[in-house]
Amino acid sequence: MNHIAHDNIFEYLSVDMDMEEDDIRNKLHELGTKSFIEYLKEKEVSMFKTPTLLSAELRDTIGSVLINKDIPLDLYLDTLLDRYLIDTYFTTSPFAIQTSDEILKIYKKKATIKVFGEIDKIQIKQEKYLKFYKRLATGEIKTNSEFEGFLHSLLGNTEGISFMLKMMKTIDMNKIEFTQTTNSTYLCITLALLYIKKNKSIDQRTFLQKIACTTFLQNAGLFSGLVTKDAHNFEKCKKAAMVVDRLCKDKSVTDAVKSRHSYVDDMGKPVFDDLADRKNMYKSFLMSVNLFIDIVKKNKFAPENIEVHKAMYELSMQGFADRRVVVLLGELFLPRIKHQLLEFAFKIQDQCNEKPIIWGIAGDMLPIKFICNKEECRHAGTHKTLVPQDVKIVADEIYETKTKRGMYYTCDFLTNRLQIMYKGLQKEMKQNN
Repeated sequence: MNHIAHDNIFEYLSVDMDMEEDDIRNKLHELGTKSFIEYLKEKEVSMFKTPTLLSAELRDTIGSVLINKDIPLDLYLDTLLDRYLIDTYFTTSPFAIQTSDEILKIYKKKATIKVFGEIDKIQIKQEKYLKFYKRLATGEIKTNSEFEGFLHSLLGNTEGISFMLKMMKTIDMNKIEFTQTTNSTYLCITLALLYIKKNKSIDQRTFLQKIACTTFLQNAGLFSGLVTKDAHNFEKCKKAAMVVDRLCKDKSVTDAVKSRHSYVDDMGKPVFDDLADRKNMYKSFLMSVNLFIDIVKKNKFAPENIEVHKAMYELSMQGFADRRVVVLLGELFLPRIKHQLLEFAFKIQDQCNEKPIIWGIAGDMLPIKFICNKEECRHAGTHKTLVPQDVKIVADEIYETKTKRGMYYTCDFLTNRLQIMYKGLQKEMKQNN
């Protein structure tokens, strides 16, 4: 691909001037051709400084040539604009710009400014993820620089730039999807950085680039205009995978995007039920993090709430999420001692046939006891806990957990083990301080 395509001259100018197409059209009608061209020069539109050649003939709807291939755009700009003034319904063939190094540099700069501007708008409006984004802003975790590196790579060729321009054009009508994409991308990159610390043999640069590609392009079909919002999820994933295949050129990344909504197979088997299904780490990160985002969105909990993480552990036990990613989410959002207690609690939970509920104490909600509604169980203690109302968590239409209101009894067997772990962690913290 040696060109960047636009639907018309106004779309091209919109990118260069960072203005809405309709506003540019209105300006032309307000000023007339001659004054409008002077206005473009005052705004330092790039075609007047950098040779901007067409890669194909520009024609009108009846096939007449308006501007020949390899001709500088500004040479016949006045004639082209006159046609728009004469005929309100005038249109042309697609507008294709040859991509010299200088042209690519201009487009890359414009696209970078635009995408980061949109991401900034989303991040400051994210009440639930405000702490997370503030933490990234400190530079404590290098997520921002890794995403910038990915974006630099994506915009290094005409295909990547063309995708980004389409994405920016459709972003206002796809705000919900772009918000989800932004949260998913930044969370996955952050978790990938934590994962790499524990797995030194991983090629860090390659892994992070592919994680970013998987998550940032998960809705690429919609952003490219290849599919509409009301299309079936299967079709959305299929079209997104087509874009990803061209831009990322990695089968595992393409497969991850293609199956991002497939939490169960045709037989109803959960996606991460077998070890073999957990070999594609891009898929594990994408689908597990998207479930986490869905839980936070659909329920009245912040990402730091322990109920969200308890739900994620249960999802992993049922095969709907990858346990490795769930543990990383706990490490990211929970205080260290709470995260370690919760991880340990789920490791020992099935040692009692009744699988008692992991419960937090009032205040800081430290998960230091197990409760069960089986009064006659031989592990039941004398201490009672009243759950005044149902605690319900839903996620992506595949999962619902509900702790029913009522009287519960402490499971002494597992609670004692959890208490020993808790005391050990407290002692360790005191020694470290």
